Amino acid sequence: MAKDSYGTMRHCYLIPVFNEEENLRLLHERLILHKYAEKNFYLFVDDCSSDGTVELLSTLFNAEDFGVITKKSNGGPGDSFNLGFK
Repeated sequence: MAKDSYGTMRHCYLIPVFNEEENLRLLHERLILHKYAEKNFYLFVDDCSSDGTVELLSTLFNAEDFGVITKKSNGGPGDSFNLGFK
Protein backbone atom coordinates (compact mmCIF):
# COMPACT_ATOMS: atom_id res chain seq x y z
CA MET A 1 0.00 0.00 0.00
CA ALA A 2 1.24 3.49 -0.79
CA LYS A 3 0.08 7.09 -0.56
CA ASP A 4 -0.36 9.16 -3.68
CA SER A 5 0.78 12.78 -3.92
CA TYR A 6 -2.43 13.91 -2.20
CA GLY A 7 -1.92 11.60 0.79
CA THR A 8 -4.69 9.20 -0.25
CA MET A 9 -3.99 5.55 0.54
CA ARG A 10 -3.97 3.30 -2.49
CA HIS A 11 -3.17 -0.28 -3.33
CA CYS A 12 -0.85 -1.01 -6.21
CA TYR A 13 -1.26 -4.30 -8.07
CA LEU A 14 1.49 -5.74 -10.28
CA ILE A 15 0.08 -8.39 -12.59
CA PRO A 16 2.13 -10.23 -15.24
CA VAL A 17 0.03 -11.45 -18.16
CA PHE A 18 0.64 -13.75 -21.11
CA ASN A 19 -2.24 -14.72 -23.44
CA GLU A 20 -4.84 -14.12 -20.72
CA GLU A 21 -7.65 -12.83 -22.92
CA GLU A 22 -10.00 -15.61 -21.77
CA ASN A 23 -9.35 -14.89 -18.06
CA LEU A 24 -9.34 -11.09 -17.96
CA ARG A 25 -13.06 -10.53 -17.48
CA LEU A 26 -13.07 -12.65 -14.32
CA LEU A 27 -9.86 -11.02 -13.08
CA HIS A 28 -11.33 -7.56 -13.64
CA GLU A 29 -14.56 -8.50 -11.90
CA ARG A 30 -12.72 -9.83 -8.84
CA LEU A 31 -10.27 -6.94 -8.60
CA ILE A 32 -12.99 -4.31 -8.86
CA LEU A 33 -15.25 -6.18 -6.45
CA HIS A 34 -12.57 -6.26 -3.77
CA LYS A 35 -11.30 -2.70 -3.72
CA TYR A 36 -9.46 -2.20 -0.46
CA ALA A 37 -8.41 1.39 -0.94
CA GLU A 38 -10.08 4.54 -2.12
CA LYS A 39 -7.82 4.48 -5.15
CA ASN A 40 -6.04 1.56 -6.76
CA PHE A 41 -3.37 1.33 -9.43
CA TYR A 42 -3.10 -1.73 -11.65
CA LEU A 43 0.15 -2.32 -13.53
CA PHE A 44 0.09 -5.12 -16.08
CA VAL A 45 3.28 -6.44 -17.66
CA ASP A 46 2.47 -8.18 -20.94
CA ASP A 47 4.95 -10.93 -21.80
CA CYS A 48 4.42 -10.80 -25.59
CA SER A 49 0.82 -12.03 -25.71
CA SER A 50 -0.32 -13.12 -29.16
CA ASP A 51 -4.04 -12.90 -28.38
CA GLY A 52 -6.12 -9.81 -27.56
CA THR A 53 -4.86 -9.46 -23.98
CA VAL A 54 -3.54 -5.89 -24.24
CA GLU A 55 -6.57 -4.59 -26.13
CA LEU A 56 -8.99 -6.18 -23.65
CA LEU A 57 -7.06 -4.76 -20.68
CA SER A 58 -7.53 -1.28 -22.14
CA THR A 59 -11.24 -1.89 -22.53
CA LEU A 60 -11.88 -3.46 -19.12
CA PHE A 61 -9.73 -1.13 -17.03
CA ASN A 62 -10.46 2.13 -18.88
CA ALA A 63 -12.29 3.55 -15.83
CA GLU A 64 -9.44 2.61 -13.50
CA ASP A 65 -5.97 3.98 -12.92
CA PHE A 66 -3.83 1.43 -14.80
CA GLY A 67 -0.81 0.97 -16.99
CA VAL A 68 0.48 -1.69 -19.35
CA ILE A 69 4.13 -2.43 -20.02
CA THR A 70 4.56 -4.46 -23.21
CA LYS A 71 7.78 -6.44 -23.36
CA LYS A 72 9.70 -7.01 -26.59
CA SER A 73 10.60 -10.62 -25.77
CA ASN A 74 9.04 -13.34 -23.64
CA GLY A 75 11.01 -13.80 -20.43
CA GLY A 76 8.52 -15.51 -18.14
CA PRO A 77 6.72 -14.29 -15.02
CA GLY A 78 9.87 -13.65 -12.96
CA ASP A 79 11.22 -11.33 -15.63
CA SER A 80 7.84 -9.59 -15.82
CA PHE A 81 7.75 -9.04 -12.06
CA ASN A 82 11.30 -7.66 -12.11
CA LEU A 83 10.41 -5.24 -14.89
CA GLY A 84 7.25 -4.16 -13.09
CA PHE A 85 9.12 -3.47 -9.87
CA LYS A 86 11.63 -1.29 -11.75
